[in-house]
Amino acid sequence: MTTDKMSFRLTSMRWLGLFLACMSQFGSYYCYDNPQALQVGFQEKIGLSDLEYNALYSIYSFPNIILPLVGGLIIDKMGVRIGTFCFTFILIIGQGVFMLGCSLELYWLMLVGRFVYGLGGECLCVSQSVVISQWFKAKELALALGLNITVSRLGSSANSAITPIIYKMQTESSNAWLNSHPFFVPTFTGFVFCVLSWLSGLAMIYMD
Repeated sequence: MTTDKMSFRLTSMRWLGLFLACMSQFGSYYCYDNPQALQVGFQEKIGLSDLEYNALYSIYSFPNIILPLVGGLIIDKMGVRIGTFCFTFILIIGQGVFMLGCSLELYWLMLVGRFVYGLGGECLCVSQSVVISQWFKAKELALALGLNITVSRLGSSANSAITPIIYKMQTESSNAWLNSHPFFVPTFTGFVFCVLSWLSGLAMIYMD
């Protein structure tokens, strides 16, 4: 005799699913504003002009005029689970390249990292909106979407509060290597948050 299992979407476990969906975007928003928190350091240590600094955001934004449409098609064709897995993993790669570029103070590599990061950032927003809509389509949808945006913005706020402190501590460190690579730990922290977002996405995929 077989028994039907009730979907997590129909139980109170949907709130855990919402938490995981929110956390999968926390790292994305945390790293998106990494350049903002490190602007002074980039311009003083690497010597970036205002134009070069702004390009770190432009190279993320320009592809995303079109990419969310492409991401939507990918999700429609391949499913939201594959989309979430791929988009969060792209964030890890992009932040890793950006971290390497910052540590080596190679501007072109920083741009490459931001470009790759942009390939997953906004598409992830699309996939998470789909997930939340599926889990809360019967009720509490507006609340769930609102909480998702709130947690995402907490990622940006956390970056603005934490990253400058980490950067300051590293520039004042007695460790010669850390002192000579002041951008490593701040950007590595973002990398860790991206990995946590990816793991949250995997957990959500399992629940779904």
